[in-house]
Amino acid sequence: MRSAWPWFVVAVLVAVAALYAPVPLGAQTPPSGVVRGPGLATPAAIRAYWTAERLNAARPRDLPSRVRPPAGGPAAPLAGIGTFTEGNEPGRAPGVPRRLPEALRGEVTPLSHTAFSYPYPFNRYQVFPITVSPFAVYQNFPFRTIGKLFFTLSGVNYVCSASSVTSGSGGNQSLVWTAGHCVHEGGPGGVFATNVLFVPAYRDGAQPFGSWTAHALFTSSGWANSSNLRVDFGVIVVNRRSSDGATLGSVVGTLGIATGVTDHQHYHIFGYPAAPQTVWPGTAFNGNRMWGCQSSAARRVTEQPGSGPAPVAVGCDMTGGSSGGPWVMGLNDGYSMGWHVNGGFLNGNVSYRYTNEPRAINGPYFGSEAFDLWNAARTTPVP
Repeated sequence: MRSAWPWFVVAVLVAVAALYAPVPLGAQTPPSGVVRGPGLATPAAIRAYWTAERLNAARPRDLPSRVRPPAGGPAAPLAGIGTFTEGNEPGRAPGVPRRLPEALRGEVTPLSHTAFSYPYPFNRYQVFPITVSPFAVYQNFPFRTIGKLFFTLSGVNYVCSASSVTSGSGGNQSLVWTAGHCVHEGGPGGVFATNVLFVPAYRDGAQPFGSWTAHALFTSSGWANSSNLRVDFGVIVVNRRSSDGATLGSVVGTLGIATGVTDHQHYHIFGYPAAPQTVWPGTAFNGNRMWGCQSSAARRVTEQPGSGPAPVAVGCDMTGGSSGGPWVMGLNDGYSMGWHVNGGFLNGNVSYRYTNEPRAINGPYFGSEAFDLWNAARTTPVP
């Protein structure tokens, strides 16, 4: 039985809710840290491009690999107040973007991530088509929000992973979150992807909830201009379903999103790994099945160069093809830090790894940069 929130927390929630009132849909100018891609092909042209042969032949987009630099300094304490926006199961309305009271947010000290040294602990599991609750069923919510992303960069067809994420009350309910390197080559001089297609709950070629074509692409200016891995995230606004005008969020549901919260988190990390791996030779990734890693944040990657918050390291051995897969906090919990979960909150994405750490993945910390990207995309009108 869940206990009621203290009266003072409820009072704070009511007082701050108005600070994040829904933003009406319409043409919005992205903030300085956000880059929007050029116009894309029509939905019909994108679908015509992705023949069965091209879908099967698409390559896994490799996780960027780096040689680990010398150790950095301590992670700076988080600044500002975090934000939460609840996701929604299919047929339910999304939550309103809200600030998280400081009492529920938590603080981070320079010593917050010294508990684990490499190799970091984790469990990996496959998300099966089991029909008996409470086992993970890839067509059930919230697993159905996660899928495979097909796209073209510089003439090469690739696959990544991605997830349907809430756009909040008043938003377009058509958002897909992934890694920046899955929608843009990175800079300087890189270009945006084309022929972008999202297939939620993909498995062995099956598309139980159809495929969704991209309407608009967004990434951080740090990734687009200088391949800054600290802000390696991207958002896709997808078109409505042509048969009835339904939005992606209304069909498969959405994950919530949390930004600016404590980095003391336990994650379920999902993706469609396809590249070979050597950590456990008995596991053959082929890109056709959804996998998950269960892992706690191990440390802040303060040695990673670039501007923006230090990334977060977790234990996980998924490979190329899992790029952009969601890091979900609060999965299957009744409440997480005082907020109803509805399937969990997106609070990171698969980004890159160090060449000498095959059992670890690094992902960007979701701070104001992630919030600005999400906020710019969620108000984009969808025809």
